[in-house]
Amino acid sequence: MPNQSHHRFAACLPPSLALAAILATALTSCRPAQDIHRVTVSGTDYAFGALPAIRPGLTAFGFENRGKVKHEMILARLKEGVTLKQVLDLAQSGADPDSLADAAGVLFAGPGQRSGGELLVQLTPGRTYAMVCTFRDAKDKPPHVALGMVTSFTTQ
Repeated sequence: MPNQSHHRFAACLPPSLALAAILATALTSCRPAQDIHRVTVSGTDYAFGALPAIRPGLTAFGFENRGKVKHEMILARLKEGVTLKQVLDLAQSGADPDSLADAAGVLFAGPGQRSGGELLVQLTPGRTYAMVCTFRDAKDKPPHVALGMVTSFTTQ
């Protein structure tokens, strides 16, 4: 909460600026209800980099493309009892794997770039999450997931 000196300072300002000064002070003194873990996932042609141990809780994922082609990072939580192999087998058969996983979101990055933002996800304890890239370099080329751009992790 702002102290009295902030209110005296704000009194010298026009009303709109005074309100902005009080709000800015109040907002900077607020603390989040819980910490946000930050994880930067790296992608290359055609794999995701090794992931650190990932804890459950509120997590902000970033994506860094270290490859020479455009990539995406789709994050999905597998349904209980489902394995990554089951999801990949279903997708390869042409069926929609949505029945086996719940998509959390997607990040995109051009060659040598970082995603323009972060993906904020509430990770559930003891659950398995998958990351895949489904882009193709051309219509007649296989999707990146078929070339090995897939990984998973279980929150610890």
